[in-house]
Amino acid sequence: MSQTQNAYKEERKQRLLKEYRKIAVNELHIAELPEVVSLVNKDDILAFLADHFYVAFPKKTAKSELVTEAIKRLSKKRNMIKNFYWEFDEEISIHPIQLEDRLRINTYRRKKMMDNGELIISTYDYLRKYGKDLYVPRYDRYLVLGQHHEAIVKMDEGEKNIS
Repeated sequence: MSQTQNAYKEERKQRLLKEYRKIAVNELHIAELPEVVSLVNKDDILAFLADHFYVAFPKKTAKSELVTEAIKRLSKKRNMIKNFYWEFDEEISIHPIQLEDRLRINTYRRKKMMDNGELIISTYDYLRKYGKDLYVPRYDRYLVLGQHHEAIVKMDEGEKNIS
């Protein structure tokens, strides 16, 4: 990576850290733990459990067991949930289509929110399509769940009332 890319990445991390400090862990963060933890690979879960909970598991342990154990331990310590989201922000980031579905917004509204600073990009996915190099933004899951908590809860309640 070049120096400008490193500087940009460091500046982005500082912005994310400032936003993380503003948002407390809410029930959406806890409710999404099973999905979020399962997005992280097995070796990273092993390392996280060892580093933060001082628990060692054999490498042969099934990923499903590690996910269950991580969820159980994270649910007991809310401050560790924020650490988990921070440590794996790039792996668990939200794709624009998932974000639009979750918040029930269109592409125009999503781009407007991004311009207004309501959405913070966690990382970019690179893809080559029709001979062009494209970079697709991925948004930070912790911040989306924290900043748009009320809207997501209202939508979820509306779906339950319809069913």
